Amino acid sequence: MISWQVDAEICRWTLLNPCGQTYGNPKIIPRIPFYYIQDSNIYQNIYDLSFDSCHSSGPDVVFQYSPTTDVNVSVSLLGPDTNFDTLLSVYDTVRQGNTTVLNRVACNDNSQSSIQSAIFLLPLIKNHTYMIMVDGWGGGGLFDFNVTISNSTTSVLNHAVVTTISVQPIQLTALRTDEYACTQWNSRSGCPSVALTMIPSGAYFWGTSSWSPCDQPCGGGIQHAVMQCYGSNYTQVDQAYCTDIQQLQLNQSCNMVACRSYSVFEGPWGECNQTCGGGIQSREVVCIDDLGNTAPSQTCSNFATFSNQRACNMQACSGYYWDVPSWNFCNAPCSGGKRFRDTICKQNGSVVDETFCSSSLAPVSESLCNTQPCQTYAWLVGPWSDCPVGCGYNNTRFVECVDGWGARADDSQCDVSKKPIESMDCQRPNVTCGNCMQNNCSGNGYCSGGQCVCSGQWTGLYCETLNSCAGLPSGYYKNGTVGCCPYHLVDIDQNCCLTSTAALTSDGLCCEGGQLDACGKCNGTAIFVDAQSMCCNTVRDEKGICCKSGILDECHICDGDSTSCATNITVTLIFDSELAIPHNDSSSWKPFMVAFIASVGSVLGLGDNALILSAVQLSSTYTSSCDDDDATPEGCLAMGTPQVKGTFDFSVLPIPMVELGSMVIKKADIADTLLSLTGVEQANFEVESVTNAQRAGICGNGMCENGERCDSSSKSVTLPGNTTCCLIDCPFVSSTCPIPLSGAGANKSCAGNGICLDASGQCSCFGTGVLIVGSAHWVGSP
Repeated sequence: MISWQVDAEICRWTLLNPCGQTYGNPKIIPRIPFYYIQDSNIYQNIYDLSFDSCHSSGPDVVFQYSPTTDVNVSVSLLGPDTNFDTLLSVYDTVRQGNTTVLNRVACNDNSQSSIQSAIFLLPLIKNHTYMIMVDGWGGGGLFDFNVTISNSTTSVLNHAVVTTISVQPIQLTALRTDEYACTQWNSRSGCPSVALTMIPSGAYFWGTSSWSPCDQPCGGGIQHAVMQCYGSNYTQVDQAYCTDIQQLQLNQSCNMVACRSYSVFEGPWGECNQTCGGGIQSREVVCIDDLGNTAPSQTCSNFATFSNQRACNMQACSGYYWDVPSWNFCNAPCSGGKRFRDTICKQNGSVVDETFCSSSLAPVSESLCNTQPCQTYAWLVGPWSDCPVGCGYNNTRFVECVDGWGARADDSQCDVSKKPIESMDCQRPNVTCGNCMQNNCSGNGYCSGGQCVCSGQWTGLYCETLNSCAGLPSGYYKNGTVGCCPYHLVDIDQNCCLTSTAALTSDGLCCEGGQLDACGKCNGTAIFVDAQSMCCNTVRDEKGICCKSGILDECHICDGDSTSCATNITVTLIFDSELAIPHNDSSSWKPFMVAFIASVGSVLGLGDNALILSAVQLSSTYTSSCDDDDATPEGCLAMGTPQVKGTFDFSVLPIPMVELGSMVIKKADIADTLLSLTGVEQANFEVESVTNAQRAGICGNGMCENGERCDSSSKSVTLPGNTTCCLIDCPFVSSTCPIPLSGAGANKSCAGNGICLDASGQCSCFGTGVLIVGSAHWVGSP
């Protein structure tokens, strides 16, 4: 399955919100140029020939766009990933009372290939709302959807768009393709294909068709435009026709995102399971990436050197002492439940009245559990818009509070104090804009003709600098005086930062030592920021939420009891020499299988339907201790003993034998318990080994567990080799954030001056500035 969120602003299809299915619930195009890739097979066939002649029986995907100015656009499905016979149509919506009427303005079937459709240079009217529908002949599939701006004279005739070209070539290096989406974390091999950008200069010409794969998986690379020969009617032809025509060499930066790094997180040690006489303490040890998300253990090269168990309370038991019984089940699946247990006082292994034991040493009988929130909310942030050339413009981006399913939520559900900014002044090199009326020339001059006229000792574009400062900013000192700052940094209150190592905090204040934590706090302790923009100094659970206690259970549930997910194990048995079951007769083994599964379930305290036997392998060998050096191998085997081994692969589900009864579910406990089995009525055996124990989530139980979190290719992040994950339980997909390639923050996520909002792959910058990746500098600080 292909990840269906390329542009961060656009809604994702979910079971609860199948946006894009109808024109009453379309996918909103936030801006153009716009690029999107999706598999249409998750949608239904709503609009067919009964709707109009530009539809068929394939599934429909509906987009909506409302231009703010009159504009000509090209709508294309011509990308290399479009793999089914497409239909493309555009409608202008008109309200008639309480009814919405769709007037078709364009339709195309297979514009430039046998299956791919496109509509070139379509005129759209300011403030009208247009529906763009993708359909297919008899079926659906993957499609590249690309909307770009162009200028031309256009007429609509017979449901096809006829154009007279007067297009300026698109500068590919300036085309917004949302670089963060074109990364190794995305299922695509390179950036999106682009619309034809060359003006026909004869019968044949070169045009761009797609981008080559990026030459680097992360950290910034280069990709080249792939050229294709076209005829003057935009029909793709053999390359030989363009042999004598010079090709343009076009390239652009790609994979401008930070490369992820990995480390081992050691959770706190749990309670010792004995108060005396020697016990065991356990902890969860997990590999995490640089954003605090759990990762496959093999990505941490030193993972095997960390222990998750140790001995404890080795002193001998004497007199009266407390026993440490098991906890009951947590009484709530999320948002903080409680679990309970009885305390037991003992003497010489026998239970006695609790009054004999010291109450100050008694184990706790009540504990919080499953503290992760039932519903999560986060700021969904889109990429910055491009800045037009000129003055008075702002960069804008989409910022919206959404729930864990991607559905829109009220802003109050998210932390409003941490809402990323939505607009900022355009910062354009070599462009001087006369907005002196807005800042009153810093109070050190007056505005004339759109420019500041500075008074006395002041200079600068907005009269913000003293003449005597020799290029350094001016600002306030702690005693309230105004003077030249010693370094090139002032805070949001125009106070001078007084050291060369100073940095701006997330509040825009000076941190003189320059030591900012992950949340931008001076000398803070946060090492990550979670999906809800909360500061975290421990680890994130599979939902991307900070686990404040740092205690993940084996299912990766924060403060969980390890009873929500399954355990996969392999059990190897050695049968004794008196085995009467033929090892090559499967029907004869069935009674043993039934009895063996029942025995395993019984010792683990599991219900009849808690064990799933997925694979069985039987083997027969001979063992011998032949001492005669002259004996042949065949002779030794003839004197040997036959031995039959059986290997059984199980999935153990957390279903107790008795409702709310105790059960053995942790990996180590399962192994220890099964090693004690010695046989069933049909055959005696010994357990040679219990191996490959691995916890795995149960998709659909509402708990986001180990192995269920998806990458952008819909594969498991934490269990490599698993081709499936579980978006129903784990809708959070982590994305990498952009990096600059030069300057003080080179090759650092968000230039080291902001928070990576990995739910969107966008930055929320510290201080008052905003990171501009293309220009690789930190805007807002001098």
